[in-house]
Amino acid sequence: MESASLYRSTLKRAWHTTRTHPHVWILGLLAALLGNGGEFEFVVTQFNRFSTGAVYFGETLLTMFGTGGSTAVNVIAGLLSRVAGNYILAGALAFGALFVAWLVVSAQGALIRAVATPGSGTLGSHFAAGVRSFWQLLGILVCTRLGAFFVLGVVGMPLFALLLYFTDALKALALVSFVLGVPLLMVASLIAKYAAAYRMLEKSGARSAVVRALALFFDHWLVSVELVLTLFVINVAVGGAMIIMVLIFSGPFLMLSGALEPEGASAAVFLALARTLSFLLLVVLGSILATFQYASWTELFLRIRERRHTSKIVRVIMRWREKYR
Repeated sequence: MESASLYRSTLKRAWHTTRTHPHVWILGLLAALLGNGGEFEFVVTQFNRFSTGAVYFGETLLTMFGTGGSTAVNVIAGLLSRVAGNYILAGALAFGALFVAWLVVSAQGALIRAVATPGSGTLGSHFAAGVRSFWQLLGILVCTRLGAFFVLGVVGMPLFALLLYFTDALKALALVSFVLGVPLLMVASLIAKYAAAYRMLEKSGARSAVVRALALFFDHWLVSVELVLTLFVINVAVGGAMIIMVLIFSGPFLMLSGALEPEGASAAVFLALARTLSFLLLVVLGSILATFQYASWTELFLRIRERRHTSKIVRVIMRWREKYR
């Protein structure tokens, strides 16, 4: 019975924690700087590029270390590519990137700790715990991604060489990167989530956390993928709701701005109000969504760590087999 309600109870508990602890949304806002769409944000971004023939390996390599493709990592990567000749500006941007990494990684660790122990500790104490674990969390993030790159190189090179007989080098590299690289980096991201939870909740070292996370993932890889799919559906639904809410609240100001003289001061004021309100709504709703996603993964970790669970797909197949035997 408990296994049958795994996802329902996980998501229900995650939403309860998110709803009743609004102060944690601040950590959600910081954690969302590396991407608020989960693993599927990266998949969709890379699919769009692959389908249009656009391949940007420098920027893509950086975004692979995050979870998404349209947030702080992308902005910094784009800026760095444009100031290659300006060493002072490049150095300032590199320092800014390091500060953002410190802030985001620490916030991710703090968010895991906060949602795992709701009502215990303050926002400052959770963030301080994340700061103390920054190097271990960063090591987990880097090691899991580098491991994915290593497997991609070992397995992908023979495939790349084979594809050279049928297409040109750039298309072959793009095909291997998408077909093989995207699943590997999704797996690396899921393992990193469990490893970060081991670090923040059980004080495991980075190496021990990754090893334990590997074992946990391979025991529950189908359960993990099913939660990814569930959160993806939730992301799509919430994204649509966010657009509707922004239009409802900022629409009147936009209509007033359009009804007035385009060059007038009043039109500019209403347009600024509409943009400000839209930005604030997106920030708040995005923070809530990020908090809910981290809470969902933390709740799942707490459940599958205790005992092994069977995935929904396997349970359905087993019921069908018993029914039609």
